[in-house]
Amino acid sequence: FGPRHIRMESALLRAYNSGTRAAPFESLMVADIGDVNVNVYDLKDTCKRIREAYRKILATGCIPLTMGGDHTIAYPILQAVAEKHGPVGLVHVDAHADTSDVVLGEKIGHGTPFRRCVEEGLLDCRRVVQIGLRGSGYSPDSYEWSRAQVLKYCRS
Repeated sequence: FGPRHIRMESALLRAYNSGTRAAPFESLMVADIGDVNVNVYDLKDTCKRIREAYRKILATGCIPLTMGGDHTIAYPILQAVAEKHGPVGLVHVDAHADTSDVVLGEKIGHGTPFRRCVEEGLLDCRRVVQIGLRGSGYSPDSYEWSRAQVLKYCRS
């Protein structure tokens, strides 16, 4: 049993939200279109594959909802989304901000996607919220860069 089975079970057996009584599979066209085939030996190629897959998904008019995967996947997904729609808002729920500049000598990796997204103008920083940040960091003030972006974008 893998992620695809979990998604299928959730869609087939649990079609309602008991709290809201919503039935998304009745009111929306929702489909599991599977996983993007990644290259586990080459992160840059993996990012290219994800970006290309999302370009195709977005070209159909579909609004993707993505779950799971390494934090890095946010970067190529947001590249494709911003390419079509311009800078977007983001609600990021995680223990870490993923705004490091370099991790283990690399600019692209699990701890860097949102810094790359801001640098490339993929995010509308006035509409970005990060929830749940806590824990250890790589520097005494892991959030210094993020605070500087808030000041920069909220003043403009």
